[in-house]
Amino acid sequence: MRTHLIIRYIALLSVWVALGACKTFLDQPPQSAVSTEEAIADPAGARAAMMGLYASLASGYGQTYTVYPDLLADNLAHNGSLSDLNEFKNHAILAANGSIGSLWQSFYQGINQANNLLDQVPLIADPAFTDQKQLIAEAKFARALLYFQLVRYWGDVPLITSPTRTADNLLVSRTPADQVYARIQTDLSEATPDLPQVAVGRATQASAQTLSARVALQRQDYATAATLSGAIIQRKLFSLVTDYRLLFATRNTAESIWELQYNSTSTNGLAFWFFSTALGGRNEVGPRGVGSSLEAAYEPGDRRKEASISPGGILLDGKVIPTGIGIKYFRISTQDDDVLVIRYAEVLLIRAEALAQLGELAESLALVNQIRQRAGLGTLTIQNQNELLRTIEQERRVELAMEGHRWFDLIRTGRAQQVLGILDPNKLRLPIPQQDLRLNPNLTQNESY
Repeated sequence: MRTHLIIRYIALLSVWVALGACKTFLDQPPQSAVSTEEAIADPAGARAAMMGLYASLASGYGQTYTVYPDLLADNLAHNGSLSDLNEFKNHAILAANGSIGSLWQSFYQGINQANNLLDQVPLIADPAFTDQKQLIAEAKFARALLYFQLVRYWGDVPLITSPTRTADNLLVSRTPADQVYARIQTDLSEATPDLPQVAVGRATQASAQTLSARVALQRQDYATAATLSGAIIQRKLFSLVTDYRLLFATRNTAESIWELQYNSTSTNGLAFWFFSTALGGRNEVGPRGVGSSLEAAYEPGDRRKEASISPGGILLDGKVIPTGIGIKYFRISTQDDDVLVIRYAEVLLIRAEALAQLGELAESLALVNQIRQRAGLGTLTIQNQNELLRTIEQERRVELAMEGHRWFDLIRTGRAQQVLGILDPNKLRLPIPQQDLRLNPNLTQNESY
């Protein structure tokens, strides 16, 4: 078993080197296949390793991290042939589901890349290494982001904070979720001061603060969520774009807080997943079909609908797009749509929800109305807390549709079972992958799997 364990996780030991063998999405030069200690031995090696970590994140957000949360919820239908995704849509996921195994592995690969950086970068003694603290902060941000994904999907998960270099390091037990969340918040609070204010495609102070606010909202720490999101608003570094469609048609707008960059050598599969075979895609998922009520969720006159779901006859990437196809990701010929992981509208909605939970309804409603006005909708006059919270849930759904939020929102608010008709509450967690259970006797399975 020990040999098989090493083979399965060998990618965790040197995945960034493999990524470095190609051009990363930030176009770094190729790296040789050397040990982690040798590779991250000087500033150039550390920077290349960081680009490998960003490439790993870009790979995840270029497909699964963005699609799965809306597919598990009611924003996307499964229209294709992949049986793994059919299990997602029906909430009948088997522990042997290959997509679950790949998702779990991708998170821990990225975490191991971050751990290698955090282990080796502080040891580099070079007075010319002026961005040393920034690289450490970026690695902590990435690790926090990946653990936040893990703990929301699976609950208790192994918390690994040192590099995985031997099989013994992999025989780990699950850590209580509260401890995982504590580490996430520690990483983010430590990272924030050493991150830049502005950096296209890379973690910044605002992206760390927004992620920390997300975590606080998840943990029902509404005062902290309100404070962190309020601080970002007060900085006035970001603003809502006038035309919602520009968020996706134009790269790096004034609303973008953290946007992963793609190009001809670093592509993603999002448009391919959404577009029909006639358009060069595979029509695997979409906002129209069994299990998706997204089209009906938009109010009449909501400009976000036609900016997100094709009304038919529009021209994108040189193709006429029929009705019902998701068009936030549309560059099918080049497959290089950027992914907006964090944007300013979410900050406004985080603060609005936190304030509503704290009973500060007037300011909360004002933030909601900012979002609605940009969408071409009228302002609301709500004085009931529960009604306002439902309105915020609705605004989050249509504002952030197909951006990877809906499942987590419904879980966080305790409404997933009611909205999605899930009878077994244990199905709100994913199964621990069967292969990992077999290789690691210290892992335990989630209930009902």
